[in-house]
Amino acid sequence: MTPRTRIVFIAELIVGILIVVGVALVWWIKVPIVDAPSDGLATYISSPLQVTFKYPATWRIDPGYSGIPGIERYSDGNGPFFQLDAAGSFDAKYPGVIKSIDTVVRDLAYHKLKPYGSKPVIEKATINGGLARFIVPSSDQMVDMRNQAALIVVYPEAIMLGTTSYRYFVLYADADNIRQIGDTIQFMNTK
Repeated sequence: MTPRTRIVFIAELIVGILIVVGVALVWWIKVPIVDAPSDGLATYISSPLQVTFKYPATWRIDPGYSGIPGIERYSDGNGPFFQLDAAGSFDAKYPGVIKSIDTVVRDLAYHKLKPYGSKPVIEKATINGGLARFIVPSSDQMVDMRNQAALIVVYPEAIMLGTTSYRYFVLYADADNIRQIGDTIQFMNTK
């Protein structure tokens, strides 16, 4: 092996090792930390939405989902999933009028595209001491909605995303997992 060939080989080896380390580091950063491996749950933390909760530790980021930057959709790859959102509190039709949780929930549940079917069920709840509502889909929900249910919770204090104020946290998840996930919601930076 000539000195030049040796240098090229060493350089290629170093680049290869850096690529492997970089990929491993990116994967490690994306995989949530599991608080208690024995319970099979991982903890999701969203700084933008100021919320934490637990979800099945086997779920991973869904690479096919493109939503709000920094707010991913997690899935087990076979159907069950969760994704997050926030809803504002001001009514676009009536500036200065604050929407109640029931108005926000009705707007979501009875949207003209019928994302929860023609007869969704709205259930009152309390999550982490705050007002909440579940939207449970009816049996005629479109298949491509993946059995999606929703949980809307009033933030203890409105959050800011950019220059917009949001009063309601929204968790979308499959109907089989939404309650288990919802029961673990904790809001960050609350007084």
